[in-house]
Amino acid sequence: MAVRNLCLFCLLTLFSLPAPSLGISIQSDIISKCNNATGPDDNCSIVGDGDFYGLGVRIGIYASWFASWVSNSFVRDAREICQSLDTNASFLFAIAIVVATYSSSGNIRVIDALILLLLSFGYLLSVMSLWGYRTLPENRKHFGGWGTHFRLMLMNAICAYGIWFWSVGMTDKLPKCNTREQCGGLKLWILVEVPVAGTGIQNLFLTFSCVIGAFYFTMFFAACLALIKLLREMIENDWKGWRVPFSWRLREKIAKAEPWPLNLPRGVRWSITISTFVWLVFAIVSVEMTLQINHVTGERVQTFIATAGQFIPLVIGGCTLLRVLWKVGLLGLPFKLLMVFLFPDVKPEGSDTTSTSSHETTFSEPDEQKWWWRAITTFLPWLCVFKYWRHARRRHPTRRKHHESAAGSHTSSSYTSALSN
Repeated sequence: MAVRNLCLFCLLTLFSLPAPSLGISIQSDIISKCNNATGPDDNCSIVGDGDFYGLGVRIGIYASWFASWVSNSFVRDAREICQSLDTNASFLFAIAIVVATYSSSGNIRVIDALILLLLSFGYLLSVMSLWGYRTLPENRKHFGGWGTHFRLMLMNAICAYGIWFWSVGMTDKLPKCNTREQCGGLKLWILVEVPVAGTGIQNLFLTFSCVIGAFYFTMFFAACLALIKLLREMIENDWKGWRVPFSWRLREKIAKAEPWPLNLPRGVRWSITISTFVWLVFAIVSVEMTLQINHVTGERVQTFIATAGQFIPLVIGGCTLLRVLWKVGLLGLPFKLLMVFLFPDVKPEGSDTTSTSSHETTFSEPDEQKWWWRAITTFLPWLCVFKYWRHARRRHPTRRKHHESAAGSHTSSSYTSALSN
């Protein structure tokens, strides 16, 4: 259902956007007003485009960010997390289509593209997770579906646009409109005000976009290799089981390898949760401060007007956040978190794992010398399709069998056996 809703939202976004190939002009009224600007007052203040980043649009995006943060951190329902990720992916897909369409025709200003990039990377570096479980990695059984690879392609597209924008787009391709040259130029807020046109800032963000792009392109390349490998295995087996989805085959391979870490310590999970929250707050402040220091005005930018372009994103993001918060309150998670904080040493009944039952299989601790294997397979689970990566770090199960004599004596024996695939 979540995949169906995601595809429907993306198709509606495509059909709602004007395209030059359909004979529809996408010349922005903002561009025409900018070309007729005269005097320092007109050149220093910027009339923002409410359809791109109006107050309703921004609030809807911010609400979807926090919805994903809450679901990733406190909700263990896989469906709820997937729905939050799909909502964020839909917003990001709409932003990607807008910037690509308008940039190709030269009808978007530098300030507009900059704000949209900030909104994109604010999600990309915080709650964006390909498999949706940064703080709950034991649920990686949901990895490899349509949503995973859709977000992967979307991330590559955003990074590619970021590279284009900071290399040639801002200086040569986009129109020289509302650049505030008479007032010190456009500025970006990252704890301090920095000039966007500065060579050092451009090189810094270009390098940053290249590094992030290389990271996600490596994931995309690994996914393509995994697809080719699985198709080859299916051909060798005379197309047996061809109805089995690709995601199921991929999860089966990953389950055999058991990538590290299956369970993060509580301190690490809370560190990720808190750092993600701090980044979300920073991303929101960065967007709002960038609008303020560049004197971006306009009634649809600074105040909310019930237009369709702003009301729909606001309702979608707001309802998603309210639904997640209602889910958290319904499950009583605030009370559970309070009890864990006040009584960290108290374990629920039935959670004692000190005793070992008969014929129980336990896994030994990972070999510390294979840290590189754990790191690579954690961020590139697709590699588990290949035999080498499944066996490069193999966990050895230890079986304990208990025997009781007639006199009631208890002896135990243990042995280690290789894990068969």
